[in-house]
Amino acid sequence: MISDIPLTYICIENYSSTIPDNSIIEEFKVHQLSQLKEYLNNNKDTEFILLIDSLDNELIFSIAQIAFKFCQKFQVNGFKYDFTEIGISGLKNFKELLVLIDQAKDFFFFETILNKLVLSLSRYVPIMFNERKALDIVAGAFLYNHRIPLQNKNKTIRAKDFAISFITQFFSTRKNRVKKLISAEESQDVIRVELDFKAELIEFIGKNPGVIVLDGYVGSGKTKDGIIPCFEYFCDVKQKPILITPFIALTQKLIDDDRNYKVAQEKNVLNQQPGIASCVDTVTTKRAFIDYIEMSNVALIDEYEECINAFTQQSRAGGSLESRILAIKEFFKLLSKPQVIIADALFSDLSAKQIVRMTEKKVFLLTNTNTRHYDTKEINIIDESQHTANLIKEREEGKSIALFNDSSQKKKNKSLALFKTVTGGNKDIGENVNAKFLKTKRGKDYLINIEERLQSIQVHQFSPSITSGHSFENAKMDSVNILSSKTILPTQVIQSASRFRLNNQISLSFNNPFMLSDYETDLETIKENLISEEVVNSKLVKRDELLNCEYFQLITERVKHNNLMRNDHCSNTILMFEMLGCEVNYSPINCISKKSGKQSLDEGLEAVSFERLDRFTDNAVSEQTYQSIISRKHWCSPKEDQNKEVYEFINQYGLNEHRLLIDYVLEFDRFGEGFKNLINYKLLSGGKTEESRNCKIKQLFFKKMIEILKLSSDSLSEVWYTNDLKALIDFFQKRVFIIDGVPEPIATLFKVFPYTKISVAQPLSTVKSIFKQEFGLKIDKIKLTKIIDGERPYKFRFSEPEKKELLLMSDLISDDLYKSKLSFLKLYIINFPDLPRDFVLNEEEKPNIEDLERKLQLAKAWAEDNYDYPVAHETLKIIDECSSYF
Repeated sequence: MISDIPLTYICIENYSSTIPDNSIIEEFKVHQLSQLKEYLNNNKDTEFILLIDSLDNELIFSIAQIAFKFCQKFQVNGFKYDFTEIGISGLKNFKELLVLIDQAKDFFFFETILNKLVLSLSRYVPIMFNERKALDIVAGAFLYNHRIPLQNKNKTIRAKDFAISFITQFFSTRKNRVKKLISAEESQDVIRVELDFKAELIEFIGKNPGVIVLDGYVGSGKTKDGIIPCFEYFCDVKQKPILITPFIALTQKLIDDDRNYKVAQEKNVLNQQPGIASCVDTVTTKRAFIDYIEMSNVALIDEYEECINAFTQQSRAGGSLESRILAIKEFFKLLSKPQVIIADALFSDLSAKQIVRMTEKKVFLLTNTNTRHYDTKEINIIDESQHTANLIKEREEGKSIALFNDSSQKKKNKSLALFKTVTGGNKDIGENVNAKFLKTKRGKDYLINIEERLQSIQVHQFSPSITSGHSFENAKMDSVNILSSKTILPTQVIQSASRFRLNNQISLSFNNPFMLSDYETDLETIKENLISEEVVNSKLVKRDELLNCEYFQLITERVKHNNLMRNDHCSNTILMFEMLGCEVNYSPINCISKKSGKQSLDEGLEAVSFERLDRFTDNAVSEQTYQSIISRKHWCSPKEDQNKEVYEFINQYGLNEHRLLIDYVLEFDRFGEGFKNLINYKLLSGGKTEESRNCKIKQLFFKKMIEILKLSSDSLSEVWYTNDLKALIDFFQKRVFIIDGVPEPIATLFKVFPYTKISVAQPLSTVKSIFKQEFGLKIDKIKLTKIIDGERPYKFRFSEPEKKELLLMSDLISDDLYKSKLSFLKLYIINFPDLPRDFVLNEEEKPNIEDLERKLQLAKAWAEDNYDYPVAHETLKIIDECSSYF
């Protein structure tokens, strides 16, 4: 029996299929998919057929997902699917795709789903499970190995077989790509040789004038049996060798006599030395080194990949792009010396190709045949919260713990929070080893006697400053751990796992392992981005010269190389471990233990926050102390850094006389972000700030934004519309700013907003990001009732709470004394709601300056008489302990 109820087709624009007579037709445009979802959500009890005719994979997949989610029928390019039953399961991610791929009847839809399935699985493999399990999961999704006809061909494929083959090929291609990141491909110019470093290395170097690379696995004697003996040999034969390392600490560890650059400089005996060891920054940027480089015939480079990465970092090798180009030019001059010996377990294919291209020498990859055997490393992948709980349990059991942690040491200081969590807050059982610590007398002593310290101290947390080049040959810990926050490269994570030679069990966890990254990997775009960054900071940029500079090319290639590693960071790290012969295991999750670990770390973060509040509320720093700190030419102690931070914060906000407001202002400031927002608001308002090029460019952007969005800078209360957003994005894309008399493309200058991209498809995302990042403002989106050109546009405005706070705090630091005093009084009213009514302002009240000052002083005095908060956390603990005696 045929139903008389007409079918309802929801058709996506430009469809060509014939719709049955008496059918109801609803049409949606491609950009109206959000409205389509809303429509389906409001008509859940109605049966629809979503119809699309297209060869756009992304669009087809989006419509299929919508049909699946709302349990509707789906028709694509004439092929019909029924998701009314299977869609109800609520499956997500690759599980949803597994259902869809078994349903696919036509090759185009099948291929679309297959590509999505591969990308989805690649996020989980090998983080949650290995390739073999992934293939088993896919194979199990097919009820039958059904045939699918190929488009425009008189052939068919077996769906299951094709999917397994396709996914296998994808994983193989990915492995090959990752392998090149840590090993060089052999060719006629890159030659693999095996020999005994102790017995044959020096002789081989003498007979082969190419670049020698000692690239055996970690612990194979590259430094101990290669770099150091070669350095001593070439010193003895008066070849003036230069030994280059990535960091000062590693240089000190390898060579600590007069041949260490710092020692030679202090004694003024540089040119008299038979050889010199120094970090890469010094060798390539210090003029004092030039004469010595000219005399040298030999360059030895330990940890080559780390050394050359220095030229990609704005904080290294002089900072500016121009300085880094000059520095890498000096570096490759060293690689052209008659004898070059490199040591790196993770020597990449890019490094080999760059050396061959720039020096026209052959590269010999040397593997040591006479090495100490170590047990195979087992890498145990574990959930981050579970990992924290395990570490606490191990500490309670008295086990010795080594913890490599690359999380932030600034702002919320997760690194310190984790250390406190693992040690239980007991300073006597742990050492937090970071760059600051290593500069102290205690830190230097720790490094010199590290093998003994590893035995006498229970918990050791290492920052990335200890990962490169440091190894502990004889120390064995009960537990070695890596907690990766993905702030360092996967290769640097690998280095961490190799520090303890005798430990073969390593626990590894990742922070947000499935969060997608989108680092730029297009070489031309990277070049433009680097030039844009330089344009923002310097007007003296010769763009054409840069684009034709071979040393600029070297830097951009290295940036791309590193970005390839950072994208899919977690997967790449685990794959690298597998390629280096490690065994990867997956630890089960205990939900109770995982919850406990997260709670413990949250408490650690709270403790660090309390300690920071203590410093600001109980620690008054004099101007004399501050001037003494900033006048230091070298590093400051952690205590001095803290005092500097406190002084600058108190004076930026004028809180010397209003210490009861510190807690509130600290929360607004968000580790300096709030004050940055206020400086930007000053720029937007046309106020004077520092005369840097960066500030000039930002002010031009802000001025144009409030002009196009029709905002008044003093109130920010106006609304704007969809068309205004489009006009602003169009301006960003096509127009120029005149800076110092020179027209410069706005799209190039957009680098002043490093966390924002110009999006034509989603202009709101661009504007929201700028106002959030630069001003701390949120935007409300309000749908209009009136339909224009078949669409219902939106209007926008700033959210009231964030806007009010920005304006209030801006007045607080204003040069206008009246505005500043009024803001302080308002803060007292906000923070102490039980203030006597005589001190509180009526909504419309605007007292003269004398009355305002009187009210402010009364409010301040009352608050100080009635409140002793905030006080130091330590003081609160003492009060609590003392109260137990009464």
